[in-house]
Amino acid sequence: QLTDPGGRASDDAVLRRARLGMLVFAAVLLLAVALWARQALGPRAGLAAAVCGATSPTLLAYGPLLSSDVPLAAMAALAGWLAWRWGQRPPTARLLVFGVACGGLAATKYTAAIPLAGLAGALLLAAARGMDPWPRPAAGPRGPAVRLLRTAIALAIVGAVALATLYACYLFAQPPCPATTIAGLTSGPMRALAALPGGAFVLGLLPEPLVLGLDHQAIWAGRTANGSFFDRRGNHIAYYPLTLLLKTPEPLWLLALVGLPRLARAGRGLAALALLPAVALLAYCSATRSLQMGVRYLLPCLPAVWLAAAAAAE
Repeated sequence: QLTDPGGRASDDAVLRRARLGMLVFAAVLLLAVALWARQALGPRAGLAAAVCGATSPTLLAYGPLLSSDVPLAAMAALAGWLAWRWGQRPPTARLLVFGVACGGLAATKYTAAIPLAGLAGALLLAAARGMDPWPRPAAGPRGPAVRLLRTAIALAIVGAVALATLYACYLFAQPPCPATTIAGLTSGPMRALAALPGGAFVLGLLPEPLVLGLDHQAIWAGRTANGSFFDRRGNHIAYYPLTLLLKTPEPLWLLALVGLPRLARAGRGLAALALLPAVALLAYCSATRSLQMGVRYLLPCLPAVWLAAAAAAE
């Protein structure tokens, strides 16, 4: 509809235009990771992160394809960078921009809930270790309990902004999920979520197509007989870790191992914000063992590797 509104272009022309449009997300991914590395680690690290991303075989292969995997990786990296920026100097404007990015991330793919949960956990961890969402320099630091409570309030604000952004991505054309749809959910995880105190209320705030899509995704996540692993029929928990290991160039892994201590020493939640969403997504894909269809499902994990490798440059 966007690339051929009049319906007169050939199939090849429509595909070519659509693929050019997808390259925007690959550019956003590279820009977000490069700026994040530059601001957190230094100018050489920013350049190294850009080189690692631009030469990544996985990004070069999937960047122009019409799928939601690169947009998911791009928005996850953008949200991670903006979360880190807010943690450095937490004015309200940065918090609101972070919320917009989280809403855009939620709109890319149903599995975006995993990196979103990872980002929330990383910020709570940073608060426990000293980050204050609204510091008071003259009065001294607050205690851990107060910092965690204020971070939870900040995350609630982020959630409200993200929800508004999510509805904007749906062009405000979809209604909130009604109680009848919530009662008819069929997957175990979604039914369990709806049964939690306040779970049905939270699901009722989301657009109905998103809730139905999450339910469908959870059903697929329970299917473990649609693949193979070496000479073994059926899906295997080691498929995705091995895929990420073998599809990423060995020199990049070596640089990431060298730079990982530097990434951890950078402080202010950098390592947690970079690594927790990636580890959470890898754990989810491995634990469910569903849809073993290649490394593209792990694209949001690659920015963490690029950042660790870039840290070695400094």
